Amino acid sequence: MDVLKKFVQKEIILITFLIPMPFLISLTNTPLTILPKLVHWETIMTLTGLFFVTKGIEESNMLEGFIAISVKRFKTERNLALFIVFLTALLSTILTNDIALFIIVPFSLTLFSMVENDLSKLLVLEAIAANAGSVLTPIGNPQNIFLWHKMDISFFEFIKKMLPLFSILILVLIIFTILLFKKKAIVKGKVEPLKKEKDLFYFSLILLVLFITAVQFDRTHIALPIVIVLYLIFFNKVSRRVDYLFIVLFIVVYIDMNLLYTLKGIKNLFSLFNVGNSIQVFIASTLSSQILSNVPATVLMTRFSKLLIPIAYGVNLGGCGIFLSSFANLIVLRLANKKGLLKEFHLISIPFFIICFLVGLFFLF
Repeated sequence: MDVLKKFVQKEIILITFLIPMPFLISLTNTPLTILPKLVHWETIMTLTGLFFVTKGIEESNMLEGFIAISVKRFKTERNLALFIVFLTALLSTILTNDIALFIIVPFSLTLFSMVENDLSKLLVLEAIAANAGSVLTPIGNPQNIFLWHKMDISFFEFIKKMLPLFSILILVLIIFTILLFKKKAIVKGKVEPLKKEKDLFYFSLILLVLFITAVQFDRTHIALPIVIVLYLIFFNKVSRRVDYLFIVLFIVVYIDMNLLYTLKGIKNLFSLFNVGNSIQVFIASTLSSQILSNVPATVLMTRFSKLLIPIAYGVNLGGCGIFLSSFANLIVLRLANKKGLLKEFHLISIPFFIICFLVGLFFLF
């Protein structure tokens, strides 16, 4: 019974998405053979590869040295939090928000184990920062890549169009960070030095760069088997410690979301909005991201409206709401696996979302 209780506590998000699946399959009359087609396997392969290489970096214990430098340079909770938030946002504009979090979250978890300060709120701000930073560029997140191709505009023209929303999100994020973290000194805890594995660290770092490059050139299906085999041969302990149920979670999420937006009720809901009105399209895009997650919501909204900029504003802002509104949020919650984080996440993310939504309505249109 204790084992079952611990499993439920750890896998509560996975269970949350598994429960409605049979009902959605029944309501949509979807044959089981169709379910694999509802999964975006390119994304699943990308995430799997990132699980391996970032776990390798984490297991090398080399992050400890970088954290010590950061703590020495940024001596207060506020300064350290601002640094990590800005770093997360910056990486998200270049590497996509998911990849940025695979780098930042393990760094943060190691940091938490080395200091006495309670910095757990930083995990929530990292999720928000990843969503906010990724808004700016067409490669920052999956929905932007999709919309960029539909817009048929240049890289820098896309940035110009997204700059107003990006500015709002970053400004509010800075205010939240300052309010949540005081100028309290960072206190180092008593931590036993961990055995560092430089060979594993550099091996994983090289694989990370090569794997991201392969993803950019649409060669994920070739790179992933190579990454897995190399770890099985040279560092098998990494293969044993990868969170495979997290991969299952993303597969389940894809199936649930795709089934959900085929329901007639969802389609009827969108008929209430004027698809030719920018503000209404923005509102519909924002709210649908809260229900469907922002990537499926993007696909759905482009079927209803040709106003791509309001859609882009809505789905990107919508990712900053409840936990299922963005895959980035799920990544933070899963990697952290911290009791009580889901509640803490919403205590911060929902007010952030509401404020940005209201400011966006006033300044973006």
